[in-house]
Amino acid sequence: MNNVRRPLLLVLGFLLHINLATLSPSKEAPHAFQSQLIWLDGSLDKMYTANINAATGALDAAAELLDLTTLHASASPNALSIDETNGKIYWTDRGTTDGVYRSDLDGTNAELYEAVTDPRGIYVDDINGHIYYTDDTNNAIKRMDIVGSAASAKNVVSITGLTNIDQIRSVAFDKDNSKLFWTDNNGNGGSDTHLSSATLTAGSTVASSQSSLIDFGSSASNGLYYDEVNDRIFAATSGNTFQYYDISGGTTHSITSPVGGANTSGIATDATNGYIYVSRNSEDQIGVGDYPTGGNSSIVLSAADSDPGTAFPIAFTVYSGPVSSAPTTVTVAATAFLEGAYNGSSLNTTINGSIPSAQPYSGATYNSHAGTESATAPASAVDWVLVELREAGSAAAALNSTKVGSAAGFLMSDGSIKATDGTSNLTVSLSGNTGSDFYVVIYHRNHLPIMSAAAVTESSGTYTIDFTSSSANTHQTTTALASLSGSKFGMPAGDIDQDGDIDATDLSTWRTNNGISFSYGSNGAADFNLDGVINAVDRNDFHQKNTSKTRQVPST
Repeated sequence: MNNVRRPLLLVLGFLLHINLATLSPSKEAPHAFQSQLIWLDGSLDKMYTANINAATGALDAAAELLDLTTLHASASPNALSIDETNGKIYWTDRGTTDGVYRSDLDGTNAELYEAVTDPRGIYVDDINGHIYYTDDTNNAIKRMDIVGSAASAKNVVSITGLTNIDQIRSVAFDKDNSKLFWTDNNGNGGSDTHLSSATLTAGSTVASSQSSLIDFGSSASNGLYYDEVNDRIFAATSGNTFQYYDISGGTTHSITSPVGGANTSGIATDATNGYIYVSRNSEDQIGVGDYPTGGNSSIVLSAADSDPGTAFPIAFTVYSGPVSSAPTTVTVAATAFLEGAYNGSSLNTTINGSIPSAQPYSGATYNSHAGTESATAPASAVDWVLVELREAGSAAAALNSTKVGSAAGFLMSDGSIKATDGTSNLTVSLSGNTGSDFYVVIYHRNHLPIMSAAAVTESSGTYTIDFTSSSANTHQTTTALASLSGSKFGMPAGDIDQDGDIDATDLSTWRTNNGISFSYGSNGAADFNLDGVINAVDRNDFHQKNTSKTRQVPST
């Protein structure tokens, strides 16, 4: 993680997006909406969110959405914007890989959307399906298409017809009037910072009628926000200058900074509830004031108060979307095979009569599972397994600490994992989750654990994941799996001590118990194929093949 503070000349785009379902009578509006501030921390290289209190403008406790370093080691985020139509957050980053990145609104499914040169500002026109961004190296504003797959062509083109632009820092677009807005630090043929505009021919990338709207003098440009509801452009500079331009009236208005002092880094507004938000890098603060003047201001988050996401708060956006309640219990339909018990089409149930009534998973080995599940094993049960759910922005970030719930259940001969009654899907109680998409982890007492490659989404009331049919469903694919006959995949056998490694220690334990009568609770983990006998088959067919295989489920 890169904790080096960056120059204040970073583009700091503060943009507001109001869900049009609240404004358009043609759409059915949800019953309740919650405004939230979403921002990037340029020192911690993370994305954060906090709900906005509609009555006071205060922010709830900040929550981490995404660790940007999981996408590339040295992140350098700049600006962000919301695609409400497709439920995505887009941001620019000039770290290890310069590019436009995106994730879901909850920080999941994060990816490099398009590698581009030196991107700074960004604005998403989700109505027309375009993304505008600034290319600082080439002093250009460019446009690309919004597409479903990041692998698809995006038709990246430059906006032509612009003159005297230099060090472009931020950009916005008026969808209704096809007007482009931007700030640059040496524009209009001089050395001053300007807020400028130009009109794009409908549907094209040809600009005309370029005009300078505000001259900020020598202060560097840091943020730009287009309030499309009230037809206002808000801008912030490093010299603590905050102004907005009334597009319909053609007038400029000054704003009182909610954080005061210099080195202010950007601006965003929640016009729905009547607030304006500003951050100040030098004091690591986020402040709020009345919309649009900035009066009656106060500090809402501060590094001095150990608030998360205040090490170097830069780019903001305010999103107003439907309130959703995070689930407290979920139903999981998971399917997995154990390599040891697999017989070519299903799983053997040879040790069914020896399966204890109490599940065997507890303590630090199994990420502090505290369940007390207990039942007589159903006739087609293979063994107890443990199912765990994790909430994280990416598979690599789904560490032990991201666990939000776990439950033990029976693995059946067909690979399905059932509740203690042997027929119902497993119910997992949740705690601490903020969203509703989860990574699924499966543990077994002498096999390596596995985790889903992506966060699983609920469908028809159930979270469904099949680890047996495709290696792509498992994190780290074949590295974490055993390839089975019939084009199936399973959990690798041989980790007796459950330390995440199939190694000489496991072999030594097997040797100690080789030929000794099987006992589930004492030496049963040395029976890799779950046939109730500890013999050379366990070593020759499983341990030798899997020696040096290691756990691929993230831990710490």
